[in-house]
Amino acid sequence: MTASLTALVRYQAALFAGSYRWLPPLLVHAAFLAVGVQTGGPILDAYGYAAGGLLPVTVWLARICVANEPPAARSCTAAAAGPGRAHLAALLTAAGAGLLLALAGTAFVALLSDPHSNDHRVAVPVLPATVAGLLTQLVCLLLGVGIGALCSWPVLRRPGWGVPAGLVAALLVLVLGASPANAALTGMITGSEHGTVTVPWLPFAAAGLLASGATALACALTGRRGGPLRPRRTLAPCRPPTRTPCPRRPPPPTGARPPQFPTRARPAATAPTASSAAARRSTRPPARGSSAARSASGRRPSGRPARGDPRRPPQGDGAPYATSVLASRASAVSREIARKYFFR
Repeated sequence: MTASLTALVRYQAALFAGSYRWLPPLLVHAAFLAVGVQTGGPILDAYGYAAGGLLPVTVWLARICVANEPPAARSCTAAAAGPGRAHLAALLTAAGAGLLLALAGTAFVALLSDPHSNDHRVAVPVLPATVAGLLTQLVCLLLGVGIGALCSWPVLRRPGWGVPAGLVAALLVLVLGASPANAALTGMITGSEHGTVTVPWLPFAAAGLLASGATALACALTGRRGGPLRPRRTLAPCRPPTRTPCPRRPPPPTGARPPQFPTRARPAATAPTASSAAARRSTRPPARGSSAARSASGRRPSGRPARGDPRRPPQGDGAPYATSVLASRASAVSREIARKYFFR
């Protein structure tokens, strides 16, 4: 099971990286950090700011990874490894992308921020502050993956409802006092005021439980509902096609004769007689190579035309004569075929 899930995660990661749909969330998060994190600012405040901006970005990433695969490929993956595992691999891919953003944000804050309190009087240890900031971002990351799993297919099948629901849920998680994200962010802000570091272990555990429950619910509903992003359509009942009767010709009037089409009259077959056989022999061309054929063509027995024959080629040029002879033979053959088969 672990090997198949690892292969699915690799497949989803390759699909997500090749689609370039990760670019808008990355640019939004980078702009958020560039605007909010100031050089020389308190380190704990900067970690809390970075964690608060990571939550809606993770919701966005989760929705992208769930709907990134085409429906046909999604069906093949679900048939090969199971719909629950395929959906879990998509959510794990979103969590991995959010983890990369969290690590990048942690390193960015550690390089630019000042390890002191808000009034710059109390020094804050860098390593505990970095661990606390990373855990705070992981809390927001887990909650963002859980919200993204609940605000996308198969829980919400319409994208028009999923996007505003995800934004509202992310805002409520950041604002409500009972949420793990709000508790972690409050600890970072309070610690920055007094110069103390509070590691959010309890909010991290609560966020892990909530994200696991939301992911399990989404994976359980995956196999019971249809494919992703399929709008509901009400099909009209099938109606039999209406057949238009073919127009019929009016019956002929009584006593009318049917139309007579002209036909070619063929001569009646008669028994062959001696005169008809002699006539056919007389009209038949002489055999090739016979003396009659040579005398009719004006050629000598050697095959060359006579000296006074106009068809005799001039000296040194025999190509026009050969062409004329071939043309005359082709004309004679065509006339013979026409006479034999068409003008009988």
